[in-house]
Amino acid sequence: MRSISRGEGQGNKWEAVVEECPQEVGQLRRQKLVAAGRDRGGWPPAALEVVDSVLRANADRLATLEGRAAVLRETARQAVLCNFEEMITAKGWTFYFALASTIDYVRDPEARARIAAALEEYEATRIRGVVDFYRKLADILGLRLRAGYRFKHLALASGALLQALLLRLTVARNSPHDPFVSAVDCIWTAHRLITEPLPGPGLDTPVADWSFAASTYFALFEAVLEQDPRRHTIRAAGKEAVTGRERADRAW
Repeated sequence: MRSISRGEGQGNKWEAVVEECPQEVGQLRRQKLVAAGRDRGGWPPAALEVVDSVLRANADRLATLEGRAAVLRETARQAVLCNFEEMITAKGWTFYFALASTIDYVRDPEARARIAAALEEYEATRIRGVVDFYRKLADILGLRLRAGYRFKHLALASGALLQALLLRLTVARNSPHDPFVSAVDCIWTAHRLITEPLPGPGLDTPVADWSFAASTYFALFEAVLEQDPRRHTIRAAGKEAVTGRERADRAW
C-alpha cells in the first residue's frame, strides 16, 4: 500500500522558522516543534493500513453499488477512529496548535509571516496527501464528487473536523471531572460526547459501535461524495468489467 507523503524533506525550512518562535509559546522545546512540523502529512500509516485491510477483506463486495456503500461505511467506521486515536497520542499536534494559536502575538512582522508560511505549507502538504488518498478511495468504491465540490473541500473540512475535536478533547481531558461543579459540566459533557461510542450501521451486523469522530467524518463524506450510478450500470452491462479484488489490488 502506498503511503501518503508526510513532507519529511521540508524539515530544514521548518527548523529555520522554529528558531523564530515567540517567547509566548512558553516552555515548548525546539525539537518537539520540529517533530510537530514533520507530522503534518496525511493520514498516519496505522489508519491507512486499516483502510487497506477493510478493502481487501471485502473486495468481493465491491462489485455492486450496495456493497461499495457498505464497505465505505465500514472503512470510515474503523479507519477514522484509528486516525483520531493516532492524533490523540501524537504529541506533535499539541505543539502545532500552540504555534498556530500564538502566531498573532509574534511582534516581529517578518517572523510572523515566516511562521504563518510554514504552517500553511505543512497544511498544504497534508491536503495534497489526503486528496491523493481520497481520489484512490473514490476510484475503488465508485464514488464521484457532488456538483460544485472538489476533493480539496473534503480534505480541508475533514482535517479541520478532527483537529477541532482533538483540541476540544485536549482541553476536556485536562479539566476537573467533577459533575457537581457547574462551571466544568459542559467540559465534562464534551469529553463524554467525543469519547463515548454511538450506535450505527455495521457491515455484517445491523448495529455497530461508531466513534463520534467517525460518525461526523462520514457525514462530511456523504455531503461531498456520492455513489456514481454509471459505474454500477457499466458493471451490470459487463463492459470494461474488473473484479473487486483486482480493483483493490491495482489501486494501491
